[in-house]
Amino acid sequence: MKTYELNGKTYHLYYSIGRLEQIEKATGRSAMEMVVALGSMRTPTISEVKNYFAYGLLDEGGVYAPIKAALDFAEKQIETSGYVDIMMQVCEQLQEDCGFLFQGV
Repeated sequence: MKTYELNGKTYHLYYSIGRLEQIEKATGRSAMEMVVALGSMRTPTISEVKNYFAYGLLDEGGVYAPIKAALDFAEKQIETSGYVDIMMQVCEQLQEDCGFLFQGV
């Protein structure tokens, strides 16, 4: 599991149904729409990748990162590691944590 350091805390990506609901509200697009788009070789927007990454940052104590700091961090990660790398990390973690999204796709 890949980890990230933000404001002195260690985080990793983790998604739950509740967190996906928050991401859907933030992006205005369902998680399932994004999965279907990926299956059709259509990539998500930079904003969607940034939001999925930011909202997925969970610390070792089970607390998600403060969203404003997490969004800033996500943008820096996209600039440093590249859009494709961050998108792939998000997709891999979604598959691991939310396999139900990928059934029948």
